[in-house]
Amino acid sequence: MQHLYTNNRNNSKRILAHRKTWFRSNAMEMTAASKKQIEVSIMSSDANIQSRWMDDYYEQRSSLSIFDLIDSENIRARSIATAVDNKDIDTAKALSCNEAPINTINELLATANITVKINLGQDAQLFATKNGNDYYSVAELSDGERNALLIAADVLTAKSGSLIIIDEPERHLHRSIVSPLLSSLFQKRADCTFIISTHYVFLPLDNPSSSVLMVRGCTWSGNTITGWDADLITASENISQDLKKDILGAKRNILFIEGEYESLDRQIYQLIYPDVSVIPQGNCVNVERAVEGIKRTEELHWINAFGLIDVDDRTQEQIHKLIEKGIFALSCYSVESLYYHVEIINKIANRVANTTGEDPVALKDKALSSIIPNICKHKDRLSSRLSEKRVRSKIMGVLPKHKDILNQDIFSIEIDLKSELIKERKSYFR
Repeated sequence: MQHLYTNNRNNSKRILAHRKTWFRSNAMEMTAASKKQIEVSIMSSDANIQSRWMDDYYEQRSSLSIFDLIDSENIRARSIATAVDNKDIDTAKALSCNEAPINTINELLATANITVKINLGQDAQLFATKNGNDYYSVAELSDGERNALLIAADVLTAKSGSLIIIDEPERHLHRSIVSPLLSSLFQKRADCTFIISTHYVFLPLDNPSSSVLMVRGCTWSGNTITGWDADLITASENISQDLKKDILGAKRNILFIEGEYESLDRQIYQLIYPDVSVIPQGNCVNVERAVEGIKRTEELHWINAFGLIDVDDRTQEQIHKLIEKGIFALSCYSVESLYYHVEIINKIANRVANTTGEDPVALKDKALSSIIPNICKHKDRLSSRLSEKRVRSKIMGVLPKHKDILNQDIFSIEIDLKSELIKERKSYFR
């Protein structure tokens, strides 16, 4: 962000990530002459590489924002007053159609669900009111409210055609506020170009016409950055919103799994594959769609997408077809089965033994002797769940097609559920 500003500083406005969001006063604290001098000093300071983490003018920046906001309000009022004094009512009416900056800010705050209204009072002081209560100084706003006010003031008072660089707008702002506020500012200042650095993935999703540069790292030579590792998703690429949501913030290697974000599946897989982004998709159908969606999108050639699903009593033919698509079925019934795998039990026994000094073999034998009787108590329920998938698969495999219906054939199917249950019980509980 600092590099982008340095190369365009004569036509840029930069809002720092490490910005100060509080200010001492709700009025202009500087003269017009001192303001110009400070702006020149800030422009020079921001071109320095140290401005990435330091701010020599943190005291003055917020005061500049307040000055510009009040000044823009006064300039508008003077322009209208001058036209009226000259009896040029048509010009006065035309100038009044340009919305006052503070009115625009109040509109933006309301859009962002911030129930605060700003007002310019006597002696050119800014006041705030909430829910129609008494006015108070804008310096007394909350951190988030002040941050929203300062960002809006900086953007609305920028010169036409400016490059506006905003680093981490989400600071002190709730997620439900960031996107509505920024999206509204983009619309209000369509005459400017924006570059936003953010960790909030929903901001580009809420602005589908934007291009997204996913910065993954950089290369250093001493204290100088010589290169960047990044991937670009342009606005012209035909990528669905759901797919883009999965990709943004993810690593280049993505594993789509069943279950939800809070589910056991995701937690286990994240431990097993620490260098991969594990993204839950709910069910196996959604996993297939996500993997296929990425693989058939040429613009996403830099993503390695795979799927991992429960075997769910699939046939070998079905499993091989899934592998061809980059989707793999577990060798066990479901990922939770890992807890009962002998190898896992053995590793846990060794870990406990290292801590307690007990015999690992005895610990393993004790665990196995407890697991089997406990599982046997639930053999009918477990067998019925296994049978359910097999029975449903059988039914789906013989359902009549449209040709059968056209031929007006007689369709019937009969399944002995008792024998299916017994078959599963014998397979797993001998």
